[in-house]
Amino acid sequence: KKKMVLFFDVSYGSVKKMARHYYHDDNQVVEIPFQEKYLPLLQQQQQSSSNKRGLSLMTSLFEEALNERLATIQSSPLHSQYTLENSLLILDEVTSNTVLKMPISSLTKIAKQYGLQVLVDGAHGLLANPVDMAKMTKGDDEEIEGEGIDYYVSNCHKWMSSPRGAAIMYCPKEKLRDTVLRYPPVMSHGVDDGYFSRFLWDGCRDYAAQLSLPVILDYWNQLGPENVRSAMRRGIKSAVNILKQSWHPAMDEISLDIHDENGNDDASLLLCEAGVTIAPMSMYSTSM
Repeated sequence: KKKMVLFFDVSYGSVKKMARHYYHDDNQVVEIPFQEKYLPLLQQQQQSSSNKRGLSLMTSLFEEALNERLATIQSSPLHSQYTLENSLLILDEVTSNTVLKMPISSLTKIAKQYGLQVLVDGAHGLLANPVDMAKMTKGDDEEIEGEGIDYYVSNCHKWMSSPRGAAIMYCPKEKLRDTVLRYPPVMSHGVDDGYFSRFLWDGCRDYAAQLSLPVILDYWNQLGPENVRSAMRRGIKSAVNILKQSWHPAMDEISLDIHDENGNDDASLLLCEAGVTIAPMSMYSTSM
């Protein structure tokens, strides 16, 4: 049976194009609808503006969309020709256009029930969010082998601020390293010298970006990653106020840190009443 690659319609555009270029059979490329059906529900959640309810809703909507699509595939007549077993589900740690944090853990748990491999595209994850690689690869139940994600890929030039050309690919499973990742896109001197060499020693590479990483990590650690993320949050809150004052000058400046005793985001509700659409802040990455 033919394997497939699956991703949400809010995933990064170039990832979709690469998948369609790699698989010439349209049935092997599965786009999971989320944007038109579910994003409006998240915007409606703004009316209540509860951070906890917003996060819970977003998680359940992503889970519903994935479950629905996987069930449809299994019940399709095409299932006799295509298999979900060892097919690949690509999840965005943070979606590029909508800046939503996908519920990686719960979506991975669903995927594993169907035998899918899971790759996390963490392009907007490093520094912007706490990244616990060990937890993601083990899953919620550390006693069960293979319940976590299988691959984590990211670049370092976005929020981590390295020069372009530095990236990471994390795969803790030896079996996948020696099968799926056996051959890199560029084969050179390191191809037969193990997982690290086959990807690092691939010809006349300029290692300047990679060599800068220790200094960059030292810098962020000196500042404190959570301090950096707090600065990001203050930045987006300030930006929202600037836009509000420009679009709705009659409104007094409000603090986006105000919450009532029920955890509701008063600022988001006021903005909603003024016609400015913004979901509860906790739905978003700090890099929003």
